[in-house]
Amino acid sequence: MLRFFTEFDGEGAPSFEKFARASGYGVSDLAACREDEAFDRVYRECNEIRRDYLIDQALCRRYDPSFVKYYSVFYSRRLVSFW
Repeated sequence: MLRFFTEFDGEGAPSFEKFARASGYGVSDLAACREDEAFDRVYRECNEIRRDYLIDQALCRRYDPSFVKYYSVFYSRRLVSFW
């Protein structure tokens, strides 16, 4: 998963949904794997990579900065509360 996020060159931001589709898993499978401490550590690191990508795109004016701020806050809270 870490390789997918660091080497992502697809359209848009790297995401856990895109990783799950590319690897043949469902998003619910990723949620179940988060119980493993090592997987959860990598999962959080990938979340930081995704956040940094969005911030970089907002600073370069490729994405709307206000949307990126909203999306990052909402998505981060969603990951914590639903997973």
